[in-house]
Amino acid sequence: MKLGGLALGLLAASALAQPATRVVDSLPFSLEGQWWFRTGHDPAWSSPFREKTHWQAIQVPGPWERQGFSGYNGHAWYRLTFQLPSRFSGESLGVDLGTLGDVDEVFLNGQRIGESGAFPPTYDPATLQRRIYRLPRASLRFGEFNELVVHVYNEWRFGGFLGPPPVLDRYERLLANQTARDVVFWVGATVLGVLALLHGLISLFYGGGREQWPWIGFLVSFGLYQVTYAGFGPSLFFSPGLAFRLNVVFLLLSVGLFPLVLATVFARPAPTLALVFASVMGVGSGFALLWRRAADLYLWVYL
Repeated sequence: MKLGGLALGLLAASALAQPATRVVDSLPFSLEGQWWFRTGHDPAWSSPFREKTHWQAIQVPGPWERQGFSGYNGHAWYRLTFQLPSRFSGESLGVDLGTLGDVDEVFLNGQRIGESGAFPPTYDPATLQRRIYRLPRASLRFGEFNELVVHVYNEWRFGGFLGPPPVLDRYERLLANQTARDVVFWVGATVLGVLALLHGLISLFYGGGREQWPWIGFLVSFGLYQVTYAGFGPSLFFSPGLAFRLNVVFLLLSVGLFPLVLATVFARPAPTLALVFASVMGVGSGFALLWRRAADLYLWVYL
């Protein structure tokens, strides 16, 4: 009896560990939780409802490096099955997958519905982009099972779903939420820009010019750093990889100038160490624009 109970317990635990088919009962609907996962690459894996012999459960969101795949770089695939009741047939639906490291393409029931960045050999990371994709009504199976497949490629550091939790919702609402986030980023950047302008005017009309320079540089660089996260930002005008480089540039400049700002706050000369640190960060920002492999820039971000 004890052995039988143990066997039943193990079977129950195994069943709980398997990604369950989700039933979409309301909108928005969270897709957080267990997904099927597999490293490697085969275009055939985009087809729906494949056998799961070589697939295993993984928590989404969360980088795969923290879930048993430490040090793995390359291709990986995620899949999730969900049931969509017929009452949603009149809705325009979409998914917000959050941010992914670093490149992705998404399939719905075997149909490719979107991508961000570029896979090798023309690797172009889209790490900063929020992945919002429309779910074409023609590809959805209302009242039946659907399968969402996400193919990800990562070259360095964290790969996979980086957060926030993915969600299925009305497409228009997902876009409205993105617009609201962009407004927050741009309002913050505008406030910092106005403060930088005030410091510039103080420097121009009231003297103390050199004391204002660290403030101006910090406020401008930190404001631009915020904007790189906006959907309506550098990613509209530059490639995803260049937008990421600009993000690193403005981050390094902000961090480098901050000790100099503190020195002005306390009305003290900037310590030599702070000047050296600012110089190193300035040189690093130049390398961030010129360095050949964008993936190497993660070293600066995660130091």
